[in-house]
Amino acid sequence: MALPWLSLVFVLFPQIPAFSQVSDGGEELSVPPRMQALDNSRRLTIGDRFNYRVLEEQEAAMTLFVDGEGRVNIPLIGRVVAEGKTAFSLAMEVKFELEKDYFYQATVIIDARSDNPYRGRVSLIGEVRTNGSQPLPADASVRLSEMILRSGGFTDQADESRVVLVREGGLDANGDAIAPGRTEHDVELMLETGQFENDPVLMPNDLILVPKHEDIGGEIFVLGAVLAPGAYPIQREGLTVSRAILAAGGFARFAQDNRVKVVRTDLESGEKETFTINVKSILEDGNRSLDMNVREGDIIQVDERTINF
Repeated sequence: MALPWLSLVFVLFPQIPAFSQVSDGGEELSVPPRMQALDNSRRLTIGDRFNYRVLEEQEAAMTLFVDGEGRVNIPLIGRVVAEGKTAFSLAMEVKFELEKDYFYQATVIIDARSDNPYRGRVSLIGEVRTNGSQPLPADASVRLSEMILRSGGFTDQADESRVVLVREGGLDANGDAIAPGRTEHDVELMLETGQFENDPVLMPNDLILVPKHEDIGGEIFVLGAVLAPGAYPIQREGLTVSRAILAAGGFARFAQDNRVKVVRTDLESGEKETFTINVKSILEDGNRSLDMNVREGDIIQVDERTINF
């Protein structure tokens, strides 16, 4: 006859087998009793904070958060995808990784907090009064034109009729797929006519690019781990990725300078192409053959290095 407590575990947590084993990549992992009580229904989203600890370390819990890329920095492991996962599934993934090299058995506790007032952030670059990231409230939707007004509005040089919204895709708070893409919006017309039916609702991780008027010159956008991210005009022929990085103040301290991404969109077809440039070798070794010329509308993205604790 089955023990009463095993029946209780099955009733309360039907996602977890009663014999406390789950499979990970073909391997059977034991689920410690303390981990069986972790939430396995609510999915984590950008901006979520949670308490994290490994019981075998006998240390106090630390607060971690899901960043704008949907990842979280786990001690000993590095950045892992958290968005779209439950506290239980993330804990099991971390447990599997820790037991490879660090622990004979790891009891990972993730206590997701629901007091986060935001559901993520969006970034604004170019001809708006305040460049940078802005939060999206958890309890209300925010449209493109409204976010521009929240950031102080357009500058005098902005081309308000060609505002670009770049959506990288992923999952929303409900776990539904978000299609990636790049669209152009006439915000000037929206504000003048009061017709906002084509004003898109923003999603976490959206990027808003506000260019200058065409008669001022084309621009590129340098984002991420540089000292002065923003929009930069192409003032001469032959502007390269490395020179654009220098124009943006150079790399920040933890920049991934050997894998700089250049995202280029064909203006006619809308198709995207991504290049990876080793700018470190260009600047330190003088290897100019690795460099490439930039074009109007290029997005240069500098990620941060993964730091293991």
